[in-house]
Amino acid sequence: MLQINRKVGYALTSLKYIQRKEPEELTSAKEISHMFNLPFDPTSRVLQLMAKNDILEAVQGVKGGYRFKNGIENISVRALAEMLIGSIELTKCMRKKKTTDCDASLKCEIIPAMYEMNTRINELFDNLYIQDLINK
Repeated sequence: MLQINRKVGYALTSLKYIQRKEPEELTSAKEISHMFNLPFDPTSRVLQLMAKNDILEAVQGVKGGYRFKNGIENISVRALAEMLIGSIELTKCMRKKKTTDCDASLKCEIIPAMYEMNTRINELFDNLYIQDLINK
């Protein structure tokens, strides 16, 4: 079953919450984790990764926190997922088109179908934008 990683969920939750605030207002990882009952460490790491990738601006200090650095209109779900968890792969054999990770690769008859499905899912996530999701 295809599932969105928890990190992507934490990121979307955080972005939606930050979006509700005034543009200059800061939001801490602690605030988000308390508000939504999310574990602090993974939430904090996700916010740090988004700051490292210029989605958020990190402000240090006692009253520090995060706010949007640039607009998020053009950031796709695929870009966010790849930033947080790496490439989107349905199965091990999708990794750089190597089938050696799979015991059945020599006799597998569905590899082309799996590549096609993986390609289409990535295209879907390329055309699905964070802004569209958090505005729901």
